[in-house]
Amino acid sequence: MRFQLPHIHKVRLNSLRMKKSPYAIIIAISVILILILFYTCFFTTFSRHDEPQSIYIDADDTADSVLVKMDSIGRRHSLWGLATLIRHSQYADHIRTGHYVVSPGKLTFTIFRQIRNGAQTPVRITIPSVRTTDRMAHALAKQLMLGEEEVMDLLTDQPTANRWSRTH
Repeated sequence: MRFQLPHIHKVRLNSLRMKKSPYAIIIAISVILILILFYTCFFTTFSRHDEPQSIYIDADDTADSVLVKMDSIGRRHSLWGLATLIRHSQYADHIRTGHYVVSPGKLTFTIFRQIRNGAQTPVRITIPSVRTTDRMAHALAKQLMLGEEEVMDLLTDQPTANRWSRTH
């Protein structure tokens, strides 16, 4: 015995078709264009270079100066997306200093998260052979983007010296 589907009455297709509203078409096209713009600005590769590029964010930088530094690295639409993310996230209140590397395959949103969270790229430092603490502070301050006073305070701080088993 074969299973048979119940007889379905044929309904006129014209009665099921909805009238196309010109407003619905305009809204649908607008939504599609906004999604394409959103994707293009935030989820495409940021860098226009083929090799990794470095950016150094200093303690005196502002959100605008960070964008100016990124201008030589990023594509125009990616910079617009980064500027939008920075503006709407209060990044200017919490700028993280350091060395950041923008690799060719990184997305705009990934770059933003990296600089917002302070996920710096490690820097290789060379400890020079010096005889005095002030010369050590001077040499390390250049490499670590710190002031000499900060490094000198760390080198002469007794609890820090005890933690590293160093005497001065």
